[in-house]
Parts: sequence; structure tokens; C-alpha cells
Amino acid sequence: MMNPDRRPYRTRDGYIGVNVYADHHWKRFFALSGHPEMAEDPRFNNIGGRTEHIAQLYAFLAEVFETRTTAEWVNTLTEADIPVIEMNTPETVIDDPHMKAVGFFAEQDHPSEGRIRTLGIAQQWSESVPELRHPAPRLGEHSVALLTEYGFSRAEIDGMLRSGGVHAPETNAVPQSQNVLDQES
Repeated sequence: MMNPDRRPYRTRDGYIGVNVYADHHWKRFFALSGHPEMAEDPRFNNIGGRTEHIAQLYAFLAEVFETRTTAEWVNTLTEADIPVIEMNTPETVIDDPHMKAVGFFAEQDHPSEGRIRTLGIAQQWSESVPELRHPAPRLGEHSVALLTEYGFSRAEIDGMLRSGGVHAPETNAVPQSQNVLDQES
């Protein structure tokens, strides 16, 4: 069941993702949040009540999570065995210890950008070690080759390049299609 409020919650200084599932988790959560009476409220003391009153429950959660910092909630809920995670931002994800540990990011030499940090291959297999073989292409790096593969003529490609409808990274006096097409001949 999807609900527009089932998303990360704002804390005093960031965001957390929380999954309170079982009745005993909810009872613990209500006590830890300073509202133990909600564990006895028929609207919230079982899955049926919570489902029927989900909008009210999520509104309560949104309000209560803003009362503490991310670290306070993560520590409190982790100790209570309630699934919780600090949500990263684009600025923090790159230095996240877990992301580093699983190899989510990797460093690689790029022909035009120098040393860059890029997405790695976080999956691990027992029989082979995944590796990045090529850097990300430069903007338009494969435009001419792809257009050629799709059947466009040299004249059509040159026209696209001149009009700006297609970009190729290095435009010399010789149209880009000339260099690539001559190599393929």
C-alpha cells in the first residue's frame, strides 16, 4: 500500500528513514517518542487501526521526528531495535562510510577531466571481481559513430554538426565525421 507520506522524515537537523512494523515496535516507539498513551489508542494499537488511520499516524510521525536530531533518533531507535537509517544528501552520500565500504564510488582517470570520483560497482560475486573498464564518455563523444551506425551519411552528419543539432567534443577544421568515418573505412 503506497501513501504519499511514506517517505523520509525531517528531523531537527536532517532526515531519517524509519520502518516501524510490528505492534511491539509501535508500542516501543510510542513510549520512546513521549506518547505512550498512543499504544492503547484503538486507532493505533494494531495494524488494522493504523492502516485505517494512516494519514493521522504519518502526520504524527512527521511532527514527532522534528523534535530531535538525526543522531538522537538513530541512536534511540537502533537501541529499541526499530529499523532506522540516516538519509544522505547529495553532499553527504559521497563520504558515507557504508558507501565507501561497499565500493559504491570509485576513482578513475578520465581523458578530459583528470582524476574523478564516479560510481563504482558495489556488487560482489564469488567467481569474478567487477572492475570499471572505461570512464564515462565526454559529451558527444560517440555522436558521430552512433549516427553512422544508424545509417546517416557523412553529409547529413556534417550538417547536424554545423547546425549545432549534434555535438562532438573536438571540432577541427575537418568535420568530426571525417575523422571517425575515415577510421572505419
